Amino acid sequence: MARSLLILAVQITLWAALASASAQSTASGVAPQVPGTPLDGNALDERARQQRIAITGTLGFPPLPPITADSPRNSMLYADRLPYGAPADSGGTLAATMTTKWVPSELTGTGFAELIHYQLPDGYTLFGPAHPMVIAYHGFGASASSPAGLSTLDEEANARDWIYVSVTGVDDQLFGTPISQQNTYAAIQYMIDNHNVDPDRLYMVGFSLGAAISANFAARHRDPSGIMIAALGLVSCTGDWVMEYTMADSALQMWMENPFNFDGPPSTELFAYQASSLLHDDTASYPPLSSAVALTSLSMATNLGSVPTYITYDDQDTLPQVPILCEQLDTTLQAVGATTEKVVMSGTVIPGIPPVSGTHSWEVLDEADLFDFFDGKTANREPADFSAQQDLSAAVSWASTVQDTEGEFTYLDATVNTAAKLITISEVSNADELHVDVSAAGLSGAMPYRVQVTNAGLNPTRLYLTGFPDSPSYMKVPLVGSLVTLVDSDPTGGPTGNGTLSVEIPAGTTSDLKVVHDPTWVTKLTTSPNPASIGASLDFTIDGPPADTNVYLVVAAVEMFTPVDNLLLTAFPGPPSIIRFLPLDAAGDFSFTQTIPNQSTLLGLRFPTQVVTTDAQGTLQTVSNLWGLYIAP
Repeated sequence: MARSLLILAVQITLWAALASASAQSTASGVAPQVPGTPLDGNALDERARQQRIAITGTLGFPPLPPITADSPRNSMLYADRLPYGAPADSGGTLAATMTTKWVPSELTGTGFAELIHYQLPDGYTLFGPAHPMVIAYHGFGASASSPAGLSTLDEEANARDWIYVSVTGVDDQLFGTPISQQNTYAAIQYMIDNHNVDPDRLYMVGFSLGAAISANFAARHRDPSGIMIAALGLVSCTGDWVMEYTMADSALQMWMENPFNFDGPPSTELFAYQASSLLHDDTASYPPLSSAVALTSLSMATNLGSVPTYITYDDQDTLPQVPILCEQLDTTLQAVGATTEKVVMSGTVIPGIPPVSGTHSWEVLDEADLFDFFDGKTANREPADFSAQQDLSAAVSWASTVQDTEGEFTYLDATVNTAAKLITISEVSNADELHVDVSAAGLSGAMPYRVQVTNAGLNPTRLYLTGFPDSPSYMKVPLVGSLVTLVDSDPTGGPTGNGTLSVEIPAGTTSDLKVVHDPTWVTKLTTSPNPASIGASLDFTIDGPPADTNVYLVVAAVEMFTPVDNLLLTAFPGPPSIIRFLPLDAAGDFSFTQTIPNQSTLLGLRFPTQVVTTDAQGTLQTVSNLWGLYIAP
């Protein structure tokens, strides 16, 4: 489908040659396709595989069985490779040049070089407008050369002045595991670093296993400062690797248990399978049932709400799970707000003499239609509303997490109401830390801002808020107006340089927080190290306004709103607080060192600490941030 006239002419020539060979064979009494005869057209992939092994070494996979006329069509072991007897595409436009390149292992960081095939279009310019780039991903057992050999993706890219690249992912038999995706990332970065690529218009398309890997790659790479996929094209997509393992024969199961894949069966390595999958179904649906529904809470497709996705498959696909998984995927993506376009084919054949079933092949794809879908789409780097199903500590949009427990999923669901200056983050689980950039979330203008966080996990989550237009002073409980205690501050840093506030969100609770800016809270106070140790030295640093001459340092035991003249403190200056009078230098700064008493009763305590500056007449002028001074347990 979507063949250029030039390529069609090439194929007609190939088909005519096949017809002639078929007629001669029949005349001599020999069948044109003999069961057990290897496919000559697979030699290209086999040569590429041998070349790759010569450079990267073998990963311990057994050789793939040769494709023959009677090879099963309902197994990924065969179905993702070149169809038996099918004519191949030319492998590249006659005008543009396909380049083979090894991205060295020093750039991949995995110890394995990455084999890529790329094509710069006829209209390529190094210094003009940046070019969109299409990243193609092969099926199981097929090399990086196969997408250009079995589709017209490269021709379509050239016609539109786009760059084309096809990746390997370390090895053609990996299921998009982390080492594979690291190589893919390095290959994309290589193209960005060395060619005039528009990093906001990266489009990824894959077939079968490669479709699922492409979507999982997009789902796992949502850091707005890194590589992000602007739109996806998924052809005959699989993607529930636990389902594949359960339905597979022993040979394919052996491939999946390889250490570079999942290092064991799902019974012992379930998370590894889920993290590299696109969907995850209840095991009661294996083999797939038409009524099966993907478990959103365990499906990485949940992350693709801001990635437009084109889905195409044949409803007579020889892999029975493909139509069901593609429908599940479309439903899942729409549920998380994604834009999808679904094209369902029926009875696709690959023309030839005789024709070959193409129900599970690149032939299902209309390349021109896919490129029309891609055209004009840019990476949505910071969507306001999103869901994040993370298999590791990572950034998504305006939030990032540090996992509480590795080897498990971290989840959160986030929305922003800019008119109400409200951020809501619900269903947070397995997050030791949750970092939120309020400016990236779209909040602007004068504070207060409001942040609501629900911790659905089993352990506390530390919330860090940053990106404020002014220095944040303290937090209040909305409506009630009471002070939120145990809030720590860092008066420097952050994307806007105005510091951060942090507070612990207990497990199983919702915290509703109003962040307030008090214009008198402009002095900065820090101590180092924090936490401090008893009997050790502690450095205090104060940065006040240059016009002020002195400070009162308050090391308190209690936090509460305390009006003092025209100022408002939260470190209570009454007994048993310690108050110390200190001079400021001409720049309004002062630092000193104090030894912490060697008293075991101090172990594990936190002391609210704050300073108040005065002018030369002793009039109170400013308040510092509240600093939590911790003594190590």
